[in-house]
Amino acid sequence: MRNRRLVWHSLAICLPAVAFTALLVYFAVDKAPKLVAQQRRAETMAYRRTALELFERPEEADFMDVRGKGWRSSGKLGAKGTRQVSWGHVRRGKRELVWVGNGRFVLGAETDRIDAPDLARLFDLGVPALALLVVALTAMCLRFFIRYARDRDDFVAATAHDLTTPLVALRRTIGSDDAEARRILDRLERLVGNLKVFLRMGGRSARPEKTSFSLREVCENAYSLFREDFRDLFDGDDVEFAFDGDPQVEADMRMTEQIVWNLLANALKYAAPYGRVALRASSGGATARLDVVDCGPGLSAAERRRVFDRYYRSGSAIAGSAGGFGVGLSTARELARAMGGDVAVAPNVPCGCVFTLTLPASQMG
Repeated sequence: MRNRRLVWHSLAICLPAVAFTALLVYFAVDKAPKLVAQQRRAETMAYRRTALELFERPEEADFMDVRGKGWRSSGKLGAKGTRQVSWGHVRRGKRELVWVGNGRFVLGAETDRIDAPDLARLFDLGVPALALLVVALTAMCLRFFIRYARDRDDFVAATAHDLTTPLVALRRTIGSDDAEARRILDRLERLVGNLKVFLRMGGRSARPEKTSFSLREVCENAYSLFREDFRDLFDGDDVEFAFDGDPQVEADMRMTEQIVWNLLANALKYAAPYGRVALRASSGGATARLDVVDCGPGLSAAERRRVFDRYYRSGSAIAGSAGGFGVGLSTARELARAMGGDVAVAPNVPCGCVFTLTLPASQMG
């Protein structure tokens, strides 16, 4: 999925260049010939007016001479005697020679050249140059974007790898009777595991090992890592559990626990200080549902559309200086979809958010 997203973002970067190049090609093929023809008609009409003046007042001719080789006729002006009078114009240095004649001998007069821009040459050279410039700039932007995305993944991978070794050593050092230390260590390992899962998937769907298990049990296991933090916030009151029976799901238990842990971690960091967090679960037909409901500052419609994008952090998260890489919710959704479910977000009324996890319900029993 992440690879597909990278492809779509890359195409979005290329789209303006493709559109601009197509516009240039359309202009060069359709509009440019018309403009060039219009310019040439204007030049021809200006020289023809000079030829008409010479035809009507031959005494104003600069010379009378034999028609030169290569002097092509531009048209007919009229008849003089029994022969048609032709006219034309020839470039002579920085001036233009206009001539009229009814045979071998012609009358000629020099006039100023029309210094209109050479549109044909401009289009021949300018359009390809502009197209190449746009393509080059787009290629540079695309290269920067791809390198930036890869560098971020490499950074996260290096961070996860560097944290793994000290955590393993720390677990061996901590005694089994130090429950608080082991709880904090479990949370750290979950964070590192989040990064590993996120990177290991690498655009490929995760492979769940589906079993039937209790959704309540998974929620309690995930919540146990935060229990003391919530108690401090709510003066001893636990997070509200509102379960409709004991929903059973058919999914990967470890993945599901990681999803619930991510949703709870998100609620704890951003919403718990504003009010109690509730876990509500139910099962109906082929689907089991878990809602993580908070009364926090909530998300705007634009933020809700992007909240599952990798590395995305909302404005409230950045303003509040909350930690994190912005991969928890993205990983949660990908894991849920790999198991045939999904994670969605909706506004809570009157404030806050509702993150909803849906998974296939167990058909056993």
